[in-house]
Amino acid sequence: MKTIITLVLLLILSSVCQASELDDLSKKYSKIYIRSIEGRKLFRGIIKVESNDGKYIVGELDPSFGITQMKVSAVRDAARYFKIEIPKTDDKIIWKLLKDKEFSIKLGAAYFGLLERRLKGINDVKIVVIAYNEGAKAVKEKFNKQELSEVYLNKVINATEEVKYKGGN
Repeated sequence: MKTIITLVLLLILSSVCQASELDDLSKKYSKIYIRSIEGRKLFRGIIKVESNDGKYIVGELDPSFGITQMKVSAVRDAARYFKIEIPKTDDKIIWKLLKDKEFSIKLGAAYFGLLERRLKGINDVKIVVIAYNEGAKAVKEKFNKQELSEVYLNKVINATEEVKYKGGN
């Protein structure tokens, strides 16, 4: 019985440590790349929604990887815009790098920051959250037609509140 209790406590502590590490990395890189304070807070919710805080690091429907569930094209765009050094050749190397929490969060925050700048005329960080999931071009088209879905946005807002409630961001 003691062994089971010890294992449960270790699991709980490791998930708390994981969340704390994700909070720290999220704060560190969102301050560098994300302009809006609300965007910095919501970015932590994106991490929770995209990978359940690191439990799932390979996307189910498309080739997205890491805690921030990024596509290689998004990594390359963000890296180019913010002059972040990444391998230029093989996508598989970037997939492997995205398995690293810090690399994934750094590039995810950079991509969010890039989207803020690309959607500057819209002036609503919640639209940036939707664009993180759907892409800037698709969001611009849907925004102009007033056809945006807020399902993903609501998941991120709820996850942000959950993380905040547990002592994060």
